[in-house]
Amino acid sequence: MLSFLSKTRSKKILLHPMTSNDLYEMAAIIQEDSGLPMIVYVFRNHLQHIPHIKIQRDYASTVSGDFFSITIEDKPEVMGDTGEFKKPDIVLAKRWVKINMKLLTDYWTGRERSTKKVLNELIKVVKE
Repeated sequence: MLSFLSKTRSKKILLHPMTSNDLYEMAAIIQEDSGLPMIVYVFRNHLQHIPHIKIQRDYASTVSGDFFSITIEDKPEVMGDTGEFKKPDIVLAKRWVKINMKLLTDYWTGRERSTKKVLNELIKVVKE
């Protein structure tokens, strides 16, 4: 298991291979629902990490199990290798996190327990 410690803040996200249980506990947001060119995964905090989402490292429309993370905060940070993504797509993903920050944070902390409600209320991002 690898860990990543942010250079700008004392926060930590553990980077480890995803297990089938990890995938089961995450809700996949497909491209058509997020407006992003990649699949995004949201989930509840289960390992005392900082709030974050996982993003698939490729542009595929099927699950690959290979991810990087973006923190859920006012200034989202990328954690890990972004794979083949172009910078404008990373910027767009960060903007999606900021637009949906309250809902993502509420889901992460358990204040919002309904995955269905979260999926229905997420705001789709539009390229500028």
